[in-house]
Amino acid sequence: MSATKNKKMTIVFWIMRLIVIAELVSAIFLKNYIVAMQAVWILLLFLLPILIERHMHIEFPTITEVTLVCFVFAALFLGEIGEFYYKFPWWDIMLHTISGFIIGVIGFSLIRLLNEHEKVKISLSPMFVAIFTFTFALGIGGLWEIFEFAADRIVGTNMQKYMLDEQAIKAMSDTIVQANGDLQLLTPIFRKICVFGLKDTMWDIIVDAVGAAVFSILGYLYLVGKTKIDISKLLIKRRDSKKD
Repeated sequence: MSATKNKKMTIVFWIMRLIVIAELVSAIFLKNYIVAMQAVWILLLFLLPILIERHMHIEFPTITEVTLVCFVFAALFLGEIGEFYYKFPWWDIMLHTISGFIIGVIGFSLIRLLNEHEKVKISLSPMFVAIFTFTFALGIGGLWEIFEFAADRIVGTNMQKYMLDEQAIKAMSDTIVQANGDLQLLTPIFRKICVFGLKDTMWDIIVDAVGAAVFSILGYLYLVGKTKIDISKLLIKRRDSKKD
């Protein structure tokens, strides 16, 4: 990577960090501690690739590291704090599809590093690597949904989107008033409330699976030499000992 590209990447990273830090300071000043906790969590996640590289002696390709940081910013800052999930209905679906692909890259990289490790006397087939990649990404997606559920119940967030926005609440209130206690009219409304969070969670897992499947197929074709798409530029590599 050229020094110019490295400088541009650093500038982008610092812009995102400063935006989150500004939001953190603002949230503390306004005593909005849930947003403050979210901002701290985002800042810690920004550091995660660097910490992993140092302690596990691996190296993230530039494009993968940039994608990870931008994804965290888009999902947790723009999505949760900036409420993009409510402003743009497709935002959640887009990010979960991308996350399935990204986690697929990580899973594929890890199993490939293990397969190529000189101390590990095993040779894994391309099909096994592809299946592991898919299940790894889907498993992480499932763990994330558990995290969302726990955060909603413990901290009081709305990551699973089971709480409706103000417009939906107003529309439902108007309908309830018009119904004047008619249970037959109210039952579909209450059903919609109950299903809302479940629908969000299930679609998240489904599109996670789609993103994971896409990369798993690409990974399989790459290993058997039947694709011209070079995914090696996305894969995590073992760090050269000379760089340490």
